[in-house]
Amino acid sequence: MSPVPTKENYQKTCFLRSSNFDVLRQTNAKWFLLFVIIGASISLGAVIDFSDAMIFAMVVPNMIGVVLLSPKIKEELTKYMNAIKSNKK
Repeated sequence: MSPVPTKENYQKTCFLRSSNFDVLRQTNAKWFLLFVIIGASISLGAVIDFSDAMIFAMVVPNMIGVVLLSPKIKEELTKYMNAIKSNKK
């Protein structure tokens, strides 16, 4: 008799079957090992500069998103603050 699948098990099974997870994990491991070798063979200053550049590269799209979504954020914040004020009374 087979056990009844839970929602979590079903989702994991669907994900693993729909994507080639093993290939993805192997590819990530190869990239990690490559960067470990590169990081160990260059100077600390260059590693820190590269790290800073990657952090900056992540900040740029996030800031663009914040600027584009700021009217929506303001609207939602106003609704939230009004709900808090109405609950205090």
